[in-house]
Amino acid sequence: MPKPPLFWTPGARVPYPVRVLGNLYAAIARGRRALYRAGKLKARPMPVPVVSVGNILAGGGGKTPLCQYLARALAEVGLRVGVVSRGYGRQKNREFPDPIVVSRGEGPLVEPEFAGDEPYWLAQKTEALVVVSRDRPLGALALARLGAEILILDDGFQRLDIPRQVNLLALPAENAWGNGHVMPAGPLRESPQAHLAATALVAMGDKRTAAIERLAEGRPLFWGATRPSRLVDAKSQKEIPFEALRGVRHAAFCGIARDANFIKTLATAGLNPVAWRSFPDHARYLPEERELLDRLLKWTRSEFLITTAKDAVKLRDFPLPLLTLETELRLSEPQKFLETVLSQAGLKNPKAPLP
Repeated sequence: MPKPPLFWTPGARVPYPVRVLGNLYAAIARGRRALYRAGKLKARPMPVPVVSVGNILAGGGGKTPLCQYLARALAEVGLRVGVVSRGYGRQKNREFPDPIVVSRGEGPLVEPEFAGDEPYWLAQKTEALVVVSRDRPLGALALARLGAEILILDDGFQRLDIPRQVNLLALPAENAWGNGHVMPAGPLRESPQAHLAATALVAMGDKRTAAIERLAEGRPLFWGATRPSRLVDAKSQKEIPFEALRGVRHAAFCGIARDANFIKTLATAGLNPVAWRSFPDHARYLPEERELLDRLLKWTRSEFLITTAKDAVKLRDFPLPLLTLETELRLSEPQKFLETVLSQAGLKNPKAPLP
C-alpha cells in the first residue's frame, strides 16, 4: 500500500472533489450490502461453516495474524481447517490456474510469487489447507472438497458473495476509522456503520479504549496485541537470541501496509536499527529493490538486515545476511474467543469435557 496522502490524517481538511468521490464510493458499498440483505444479490451456499476475518480500515489491521491464530486454535480442537485468500500481489502463471492449492496441510506446495506472500506464510505456519483464488467462492468450495470442516475467509468483511456464520472484524484499538472518510478521501473501505455486520470484534493495540467498548454494543469483544516471539536467520532458520544483536549494527526494512507497527515491534524486542527502509505493501523484491537493500547494508556498515516474516518468504535466495523477526498474536480471553467462534459457527468444541 503506497504512503497515504496527508489529508487521511484525522482532523485534516479533505479536498472537496476527493470527498465527493469518497461519499460516492461509500454509497455504492451501502447499496451493495442492501442488495444482499434484500436477496437481490445472492451469496453462493457453502457446505461447511465459514468464519470471515476482515476489516473496514484499508491495509494492515492484523487480519493475517488473526487468521493464523484462529487456524491454529481450531486445529488444536481437532477440526480440519481451510483458509481461502485472494492472494494479493501474486503473479499469474498458466501452470497454476485458479483455484491454486497452496497447501494441503503440510507446508507450501507453490512458490510465494504464485501463492501470494500472506497465503504462503499461512501455509508455512499452520497445518491448514490453503487455497488462493480470484473467485473466492470457487476457492472456498475447493477447500470443502479437500476435506475442510470449517473455512476461514481471509480479508472477507466485504466479500458478501460467501455466506458466513461468524463475521470477525479486526480494527485498531485507537483511531479505528482514521479520518472517518471512505477511499479515496480516507482510509476506509466502506462507511463505519458497516461494523454492525460484525458478529464479534477484535481490537488490535496495547490500550483498551472506551470508544471500542461502546462500539461493540454488547457483541463479543476481544483485545489483541502482536508481540515479538523470536529472531531467525533467514537462510539457516536457526534461532538467534535477541540479546545477540544488542550493540551490533543492523538495519531494517519491510513491505507491509503499516510499517510503523514493525518499527514498534522492533523496539519492543529491544532492537534499534541504525537505518530503515520502507517498501510498498506486498513488495515483490525485484532486482532494483534488492540493489537498494544491498546499498542499505553497505552504506550503514550493518552486519545484518532485519525484516518481517511476510517479506522474508520472498527473499529465500537473498545472498545478504538477513534475519526475520517473527511475531505472535496474543488475545485476551483466548478460551472465550474460541468458544465464541465455535458457538457462532454452530459447532461444539470436540475436546470440551462431557457434562
